[in-house]
Amino acid sequence: MAGQLHVRERCVAVRVDARRCDAAQHGFTYVGLLITLAIMTSALAIVAPVWEVASRRDKEAELLFIGGEFQRALAGYAKFGTSTADRYPNQLEDLVKDPRFPGVRRFLRKIYVDPMTNSTDWAVVRPPEGGGIVGVHSKSEKEPIKQSNFPASQKDFEGKTKYAEWVFFDQPRSAAIPPGGVQTPQAGTQAGGLQSPPPTPHPGSIVQPASPLRPGGTAQQSVGGVPQTTR
Repeated sequence: MAGQLHVRERCVAVRVDARRCDAAQHGFTYVGLLITLAIMTSALAIVAPVWEVASRRDKEAELLFIGGEFQRALAGYAKFGTSTADRYPNQLEDLVKDPRFPGVRRFLRKIYVDPMTNSTDWAVVRPPEGGGIVGVHSKSEKEPIKQSNFPASQKDFEGKTKYAEWVFFDQPRSAAIPPGGVQTPQAGTQAGGLQSPPPTPHPGSIVQPASPLRPGGTAQQSVGGVPQTTR
């Protein structure tokens, strides 16, 4: 009888010890989870700013590419103007389908989305005396990360304090709109200030804007249905 009682006491003691071990094990697991969570939070706090900067740089590169497309489209549109009044588009949609000719003519494939605002609502620039669109820019007021090493057609962007100051003209700003808003004569101006007429395209021809040049590559542009290669 005494032996059975002793065995029961030992069994109870073993069960109590097992419960204590389980409780201690659960406690260590909980502490481990807290430590892991703290490490992950710290890592995210370090990585998040780096990711944000990388994302901003990608968007800046996209904005510069899209702006270059607008620049080439505005320049192409101006070349086929027959007078000062119709050298520049009244709206950006005119670059997608030129209203000056009966056939379909495109200088821009589509109205791109501004990567800084995720909207197609671009700000446009017109000469002080009025007229068509001579420049396009984002409406974002954020400060750019990129401050230097711009291509020649975008040199005016150096040192700007917000993306809205990155204005994409069809040519450098000093030539597009000089002080006072008076446009300077373009290539092809004859003696006496008369503008020589541009080459007449074939009816129904489509003008595609030149693709951005890659290192060592070429871009093709079709004018009047005749492919041309530029370097």
